[in-house]
Amino acid sequence: MNLPLEGKIRNFIFAAVLGLTLISLLIAFSIGREQDRAYRDNYDQYQQAVTMMGEQKYAQALQTFRGLDADSQASYQIQYMEGFCAGQSGDYAAAAQYMQQARETRPALLRDQSYLQRYGVILYKLGEYERAELYLRESLKYPEDAVVTEEVHYYLAEIDKNFRSRR
Repeated sequence: MNLPLEGKIRNFIFAAVLGLTLISLLIAFSIGREQDRAYRDNYDQYQQAVTMMGEQKYAQALQTFRGLDADSQASYQIQYMEGFCAGQSGDYAAAAQYMQQARETRPALLRDQSYLQRYGVILYKLGEYERAELYLRESLKYPEDAVVTEEVHYYLAEIDKNFRSRR
């Protein structure tokens, strides 16, 4: 069956294909624009939370971080900051959970002195002195910041003074 594509039939097929193409492009443009808007909103919210951290409004920053898109490429950073904010707010159990999630998402954090120190301090505050000591000692392998290193030595001395003597 061989239909001649001349005249009105050819024009109709061309118009239909062109119409479907334009509709597809409009839909793709609309979806892309919506994704861009969601990304910008997520980024703006992230910046607000970071600003709150700078103002030491840790509880509000934590709530803002919790509202961020969990599927973003920087999810480990968000988990890490949630852990930091929870720790600064005194919720050490939640802080430890967030820090653990950040480590599972981004194992390279085990080479970051600040992460190891912060997680060690959180574990110390939870009374998990053996684990705290492990993280604090590990942080000394990456001496990037003298202030952090000094704080690590302080907590290691506290563990040694107050908790080793009980064993």
